[in-house]
Amino acid sequence: MKKKLSVMFALFALLFFSGQTDVSARKFITVVPSSEITFSGISKYATFEEVKRIYGEPETLSRRDDGLIYFIYGNSWRFLCKPINGQYYVYQMEVTKNNGITTPSGIHVGSTMDEVYAAYGDYNDASSNGSYNWNLSSVQPGQRDDRSLFITVKDNKVVNMVILYSY
Repeated sequence: MKKKLSVMFALFALLFFSGQTDVSARKFITVVPSSEITFSGISKYATFEEVKRIYGEPETLSRRDDGLIYFIYGNSWRFLCKPINGQYYVYQMEVTKNNGITTPSGIHVGSTMDEVYAAYGDYNDASSNGSYNWNLSSVQPGQRDDRSLFITVKDNKVVNMVILYSY
């Protein structure tokens, strides 16, 4: 009887834990080429003036107390620009709707989890709210962060993409 219970417990444990993912084994970031961390032609060192030349005047524009310029196109593409030597450079971009903005691999808000997996490999983090996150960087951990792309998937669709540039 003891042997039978031991075998049943072992089988139960195997079945129960086989579907569990060891999150501690996941990489914090995935390193990708820096050329992959851009949205629709706007990359590091793009200035506020260059963005306006390509996409026109933003619908919303404000200067924050910390010196950054914040602007929005179509309530779904947000930018922060940072002042450096008298020029404003793109510091952060966020896309929250399927508005045609893509990564060089074609990932956009609305892409499926399988499409993101095919482009960038496995996700780096799973949240308790049911979302999956890709944390992509152009440098190895421990080096100065140069360019980062964060993609959030919920209900099998990309719902948010954010790029951060370090200067």
